[in-house]
Amino acid sequence: MRYLVTTALLLASVIHSHAITRYATIHNRFGSLCAPACAHIADERLVLDNSTALPTLIPDTTMLSADHFRVQVRMANKHNNPRSGYTVHDANGAKCRINAPQWGIYFAPRCASNTRWALVAQCTNSNLNDELTDQRSMTITLLQSSDAQPDSTLASCQLTRDVNLYDGLNTFQLEQRDGTLTAWAGNNELHELFAVPLHTATRAIEAGCYVGAGAKVEVERCVVSCSAKTVLAPRHEWTVAELDAHFAASIDPVEGYWHYQDRDVDDRRMRLGGRYTVAVVREGESYEIIYLDGAETHRSQWQPGRLKGQFTPTIFSDHYDLMWVDATGEPITQDAYATVENGVLLTLKFPVYNSQLRLSKILHP
Repeated sequence: MRYLVTTALLLASVIHSHAITRYATIHNRFGSLCAPACAHIADERLVLDNSTALPTLIPDTTMLSADHFRVQVRMANKHNNPRSGYTVHDANGAKCRINAPQWGIYFAPRCASNTRWALVAQCTNSNLNDELTDQRSMTITLLQSSDAQPDSTLASCQLTRDVNLYDGLNTFQLEQRDGTLTAWAGNNELHELFAVPLHTATRAIEAGCYVGAGAKVEVERCVVSCSAKTVLAPRHEWTVAELDAHFAASIDPVEGYWHYQDRDVDDRRMRLGGRYTVAVVREGESYEIIYLDGAETHRSQWQPGRLKGQFTPTIFSDHYDLMWVDATGEPITQDAYATVENGVLLTLKFPVYNSQLRLSKILHP
């Protein structure tokens, strides 16, 4: 039986490897964020206006390891006026008003699970009608959510300083390491809020922006990173037959099967791990590279289901930021990029290692 595997290593090993780190900013048009059609860019920020009665999640397409990851977003909630309410619509179209909308960041398994964890901020006043005694504050809460159960609070704190309490920018950060999830926040610099023990029954996650009901969030930047040496899985599990059907219906010239063409490798810094055949599948605004065959170095390590890489469009035509996993399972992202020429030649370039590898489009693996 033929199975699709996640992308195999094109390069066997490097002298040093680097963590996966992705920046979503105005410089790449926030390309790695799966923003809804109603989102737009204004004043060098991504504007996300949620007029529904449910939170909206804006995932980054970068696949992260649940063992060790970090998500950091600098954002502002423009619907944070203490004297205003904001109109939202429920699933039936009925209107209601939301006061003090929530906003923040989240992460969730990249599988069928409906569980998620969110670090959400909400500003309130102690006595809005009395200017002498009133005190405004921000409550930051770590929530665990599931369709089957009501939200549960894992940790919470209340801040009256070191954060912007109105519609200015704040930075929120979550980091998972060694079974501990730590939260930070701040307007000018990050301050640790709390740390909780947390183990997730998954290996790959997604992370991104949390836009609560009625919130209008402006994102200045979203940074996700992952440095764990972990086997990652593609967003979907494919068979070769399913890939054949998918590619037959696709009009995207980047999607399809690609086979080793040639290489220009500095053997002092990189070594070729095999002559690979891979599949490239679009997922949101990015592409996942899926290994099919050809690995020689660490061949037993590259089994069906492993993700070999991912590339994300930049502002330049047919030019992509590249995340590549070397033969030892370590990600390479430093100055790595990919180009596609005429829809038939895929070049993976690693300038730091003075190396590149080319693959040509084929009809069948």
